[in-house]
Amino acid sequence: MQQNLGKKIAVEMKKRETGPVSWAKENGFHRRTVNEVLYHGLGSKRGGRATQAIFAKLIEDGYIDEDHQLIEEERKAS
Repeated sequence: MQQNLGKKIAVEMKKRETGPVSWAKENGFHRRTVNEVLYHGLGSKRGGRATQAIFAKLIEDGYIDEDHQLIEEERKAS
C-alpha cells in the first residue's frame, strides 16, 4: 500500500469515529502492524499473513476495494 493511500484510509477511519489504533484493537491486529501498513508501505512489495489479513479486513469494512484502491464516497452512494 502506498503511503498517501494509507493516510487517506486513516482519515476515513477517523471520520467513522475510530482510528487506526482503535480499528486494530477491535479487529485483533497489533496497532504497530496496522500503522506500518498504513503509514510506511508495509506489504507494498510482499505481504505476509498479517498484512493480507489487514487488507482483507479493510476490504470487508469498505475502506478499499479488491485492487487496494480507496473506495470514494461517491462510489459508496451509487
